[in-house]
Amino acid sequence: MIQNLKVDPSVIQTLLQYKIYKELKKKDIQKVARGIPFQEDRAYQFATIAPGAWGVVYNYEKREWPKVDKIPFVAFIRLVGCNWFTNTRYYWRIDGQLKEIVQRSIGAPAVPPATPTSQPVNLRDPLIVYDRIRWVAFNGDPVPHTFEVLNDGVLYPPEVAKILSGVESSASYPR
Repeated sequence: MIQNLKVDPSVIQTLLQYKIYKELKKKDIQKVARGIPFQEDRAYQFATIAPGAWGVVYNYEKREWPKVDKIPFVAFIRLVGCNWFTNTRYYWRIDGQLKEIVQRSIGAPAVPPATPTSQPVNLRDPLIVYDRIRWVAFNGDPVPHTFEVLNDGVLYPPEVAKILSGVESSASYPR
């Protein structure tokens, strides 16, 4: 009988809001509940890669994330952009897992001089990262290229991240 129970979405929303309210009342979380934006010098990264070579274009690790009162954080990527050249590809990894082999630009250059990194894609559902964001590029072109990647978002404490994402945090429950 409970299986056929239908709940009004507004009731679920109210319950979630109350759960968030209870979490935010915790003293140590209040300081960082709104999240901390990615550091400016870490959101956009680039590297020039020689013909036939591999190189790390973007790397942002948990050990580089800011800490407030020793509270660890979980990253939510909300904006993504990268440039691309013929005969090249990126390997985009999140927490050591291959997210995508990218052989295209991400982001839409509107009018020059706009670039994919100045017009990134706004993700409807953020990508959740516990340990590391890494982009490695291969340049199969006969000329060197400067590869650019933008990953921007917000860092949240694990307790807030659990509520926002609906998943358990690796900081609380190691994988």
